[in-house]
Amino acid sequence: MPPSNGDLSVARETPSMTTLDTPQTDSSSPLVDQLTGSLGSLRLAEDGQLRFYGATSNLHLLVSGTRATTNTRTAVSRVGVQATLDAAGVGHLVDAELEDHLIKLYFCWEDPSIHLVQEDLFYRERRKCKSGDYVSKLYSEVLVNSMCAVGASLTSRHCVELPEPLVDFFASRARALLDVELDSPTLSTVQSLAILSGVESIRTLDARGWLYSGMAVRLATDLGLHLDNQVYVDAGIIDAEEASLQRVVFWGAFIHERMWSLYLGRPVSLDEHAITTPPCVAKVGEQKLWRPYIDEYADFDFPALVDPIDELHRNNATLCAKMARIRDTLYSDSVVSVLGAQQLHDFASGMRAELAQWHKDLPESLKVDLASVSSFYVPHVLQLHMQYHTVMIIANRPFFTATTANLPDVAFSDPMVGPPTCTESARAIAKLLQIYRRLYSFRRINIQAVHLVFTASLIHVLNACEAAAPSLRNSAWKDLEVCQQALCDLSEGYHSATRAREVVTGIQNELLRAKRESMKRSAAHGAGSESNQTRAKRRRSSVWEQPAGPAADHGHDDTILDPALNVIDSIFWSEWTRLS
Repeated sequence: MPPSNGDLSVARETPSMTTLDTPQTDSSSPLVDQLTGSLGSLRLAEDGQLRFYGATSNLHLLVSGTRATTNTRTAVSRVGVQATLDAAGVGHLVDAELEDHLIKLYFCWEDPSIHLVQEDLFYRERRKCKSGDYVSKLYSEVLVNSMCAVGASLTSRHCVELPEPLVDFFASRARALLDVELDSPTLSTVQSLAILSGVESIRTLDARGWLYSGMAVRLATDLGLHLDNQVYVDAGIIDAEEASLQRVVFWGAFIHERMWSLYLGRPVSLDEHAITTPPCVAKVGEQKLWRPYIDEYADFDFPALVDPIDELHRNNATLCAKMARIRDTLYSDSVVSVLGAQQLHDFASGMRAELAQWHKDLPESLKVDLASVSSFYVPHVLQLHMQYHTVMIIANRPFFTATTANLPDVAFSDPMVGPPTCTESARAIAKLLQIYRRLYSFRRINIQAVHLVFTASLIHVLNACEAAAPSLRNSAWKDLEVCQQALCDLSEGYHSATRAREVVTGIQNELLRAKRESMKRSAAHGAGSESNQTRAKRRRSSVWEQPAGPAADHGHDDTILDPALNVIDSIFWSEWTRLS
């Protein structure tokens, strides 16, 4: 398990500090020490790429020449690329302007939330590769088509000369070329796999997306990206630019897999104790500006904002490390938990405090004022806060219905564990969604947002249907409307949002059905006195007909909604009407 403070287990030791303390003899040699040592190392493989081999593999003893002299990798020729695409039935000519447009959409809306591709390096290597026979491990047609697949989900353009939907078309191209590239994978292959995992999430192909995210992490360890590469920079094996990019790519793949783990509730593939590469560090003195890029760019008036992409990348990685601890502890796949109920409650309490401290320690560039109605924020900062509140919900949800009655042996020393924190974070997500919609609409947002909205919606459903306090039920209903509208808008580009809406609606209907049955049973035992149904009508009348106004205990307007205003209200009111 990672250190108790929840930060990434980034080791600072040099390799020699982690070997066994064996006595040195006069006959020992560097080769003998390496043979009997416990550390692996990067070695040049047959394709000329640096690859990591642990000591148990014995391949860490490979003796090879310099990187330049052994680099036998050759890029698939343009003719070969076209032949591969033709064989897959996706060899259509893609207009250069369309490709550029989709890549720009990717860099604007997708990459900043889970940073994987350095924009300036990508375009530099792209120019080199397109100008001749230049081969680059930082660029490939797999990467381009993966990025275009994401961009296709963010555009409203229709291309009559290309198969629809465009997302599937570009994803098929990327997969066809990926099979060839995996014979000699490079840094760009890791990027492609991580991006493709998000593409498959868009298409609701969860199994394939989960596999791609795992492949990205496996390939990252194959290339040694999980290791501190400073020793190789000092030795002149890799340059500082490549070392920096390796860290960006590794932590991007790390975040992708952790998000998939949270989304599907599955264990991660890489133990954090094996990670020694440090988190990304923001470049001092460099300030990047972010401006929204959309299909109708000329009609979109928006100020340029400072883009804290490096700081966000670092803080996102530390948050994802905490996510893995929460899953492994509170949502263990073991049939019998190794921790008792009290220990699990204490863990949730400690994690709540730890997450709150993470949120408090965010730099000013990543802060969000939920009370402001006029502030501007880059979209990825808003999504980072949604992610934080989602993790807070996940850490507290197991105790949503916990009481001294069903857990008599647990001392609930932290009153915020469970419903209070879940409700507070779900409400915060609804507010963040309102800010996001005011600034950008939900047509363009990182795919991970679907799960974040999904998680908040479930809390709002529980409160709307089950909460005892009328003001809480009413505010939950309003927040649920915000989340459901967000999922509706997201479904225009993401099929997974449609599925999430169906699940939320199904749970809502099931809770209402159960409440209806409960009231019928109560009515059957109410002979000889005022019927339970009549009392229920009176309670509903007092709840729903009270004057509109702010709820003193929740700090925001709980105005009663007209049931004719929206579909969700109509469903809710029709169900309540049937109760009588």
